[in-house]
Amino acid sequence: MGNAKRYGTVDLAKAIVMSRLRAFRIPVAQHKALIDLIDETALASALDQFEAGEVACVLVAIPSWAELDDYSGVFTSREAALEALTEADFILIDVGEVTQAHLQGVI
Repeated sequence: MGNAKRYGTVDLAKAIVMSRLRAFRIPVAQHKALIDLIDETALASALDQFEAGEVACVLVAIPSWAELDDYSGVFTSREAALEALTEADFILIDVGEVTQAHLQGVI
């Protein structure tokens, strides 16, 4: 059974985000609240677009603040992510390539 049958892409992307949060030494008790900031629909759509070659990347942005209006937490271009970084502080996590590599059995 391949990885694609065991894990959904959104779940894999969230696991990657949690791994990066641990790497930044963000307490595990805060992970759920930070993960909940990510719009799952936007993330799933971005991952589908990445797999189809329609977008160059899928970046999840974890902001340094909590209450945000109209925030999906997902960028599909590095330019858009860099523009957002000029206005606020984020931890940017590239989940597209690692998610796809895992689903294809590369890692």
